[in-house]
Amino acid sequence: MSALDDLQAGAQQARDGLDDPERLLAEVASATDDTAKQFAALGNEEIAQVLAVAAKDHVDTIREALAAARDGFDSLVASYEQAKGTG
Repeated sequence: MSALDDLQAGAQQARDGLDDPERLLAEVASATDDTAKQFAALGNEEIAQVLAVAAKDHVDTIREALAAARDGFDSLVASYEQAKGTG
C-alpha cells in the first residue's frame, strides 16, 4: 500500500500547490483593476475598458481552469483511496 499512499500524497500535494497560482491571479486581477481605474481617471476610457473587460475574461478563464484542475486532483486522490480499499 505504500506505493498507493505515495501516489495519493503526491496528488494531494500537487492539488494544494494550486493555491499559489490562485493568490497570484488575485494579485494580477487587483493590479489590473487599479491600473484600469487610473487610466479612467486620466480620461483614457478606451484603455480602461480594454483592461477591465480583457482582464476579467482572462481571469475568469484561468480561475475556471484552476477549479477544473483541483477537481481533477480530487478525483485522482479519491481513485487512489478506492484502489487502497480494493487491495
